[in-house]
Amino acid sequence: MATGPIASTTPFYDPAVAKLQTLRSAEGMQLLDAAGYAPNAKGVRFTIKHLIVPYGEVYTRLAEYFRSAMQKVGIEVVLESTDSGAWVSRLGNWDYETTGNGISQFGDPTIGVERSYVSSNIKKIPFTNTSGYSNPEGTSCS
Repeated sequence: MATGPIASTTPFYDPAVAKLQTLRSAEGMQLLDAAGYAPNAKGVRFTIKHLIVPYGEVYTRLAEYFRSAMQKVGIEVVLESTDSGAWVSRLGNWDYETTGNGISQFGDPTIGVERSYVSSNIKKIPFTNTSGYSNPEGTSCS
């Protein structure tokens, strides 16, 4: 079972590092209310687009789960499909609102995972930190 961004099968896995949180819809709705995102008459707070990873049915099912989970807190998700070339181009150009991705571990998280999370790797190049994730309070991987 996945517990975070580093696979439990790699030699550098540490179960104390990250745990996936359980879905807490009530708390999510309270946070959205406090942020000023009240639901409309249909229960929708706002709409986002999700670019489906085009590498098979598993990613399509994952996108459908994401849409279902977000619907529970009043966020409408519109799924967008594309081919592999267009998906990689859009990923590298930050031309998406949300998407998924698969990260290869390569036996060492520094090679496979770090590139997706370190702030120095925020670039408009596919398979880098294209999400723009940055946590100045977190610890450095380097």
